[in-house]
Amino acid sequence: MLDNNSKNTEHDWLANTQNTTDAPQYQYNTKRRGIIRTMRIALLILVIIICGFVFYSLTNTNNTGTIELDAQNRLQEQKTITNEATENNMAKGEIAMTKAKYSGLDEKQQPFNITADKASRSSNTPDMINLTNPMADVLLQDNSWVAVYGENGNYMQEHMQLFLNGRVKLFHDAGYEILTDSLHIDLKKSAINSESDIIGHGPKGKIQAKGLEFSSSDNKIIFYGPAKLTLFLNTNETLIKQEQTP
Repeated sequence: MLDNNSKNTEHDWLANTQNTTDAPQYQYNTKRRGIIRTMRIALLILVIIICGFVFYSLTNTNNTGTIELDAQNRLQEQKTITNEATENNMAKGEIAMTKAKYSGLDEKQQPFNITADKASRSSNTPDMINLTNPMADVLLQDNSWVAVYGENGNYMQEHMQLFLNGRVKLFHDAGYEILTDSLHIDLKKSAINSESDIIGHGPKGKIQAKGLEFSSSDNKIIFYGPAKLTLFLNTNETLIKQEQTP
């Protein structure tokens, strides 16, 4: 049996233990352990984020390199195709250029201009220039102008002759427009003629004919028959309908 002194000693030890648990030092240690645990978790998360960023950077760099390599390969293929086409044209003796433009003066010193999306010349026919989407404008002696357009054309530069084909359109600055399938322009004489069916219209009427002929020297248009001419009043009502047969 424990005596009274032993009981008092045990009681004092338990009391001291309880006091130690509630002491500020113990509380400080507990908080410190919690902070260290939190920092470890945060450090682990930071390491995971850094590893993920490094992996993404490496992967993205490889993809960028692949894209650049594909672009270089496509560019090289285009250069190869262009070079092959150029070599084929050179083998055929053909010289070509884009955004072509030719200018000159007629026999009356009136200027004209010819433009085309593409112009090519063969060594077999050096005077014949093949035109894609050609357009020509001519200044006439009375200072009016005529513009013509075609899907295709041929320009004989030395002789100053222009031939247009495929949905040819002729415009005059007085407001007239003529549609036909083919047209020949003598740029030296500022003369125009067509042997294809034509349809024309303007402020004073409309016409259908089997062709036309125009010369700037007398400033007159002759239409080939059979032709149908419709003239308009200023009120846009029909004044005359005349059908002419040969």
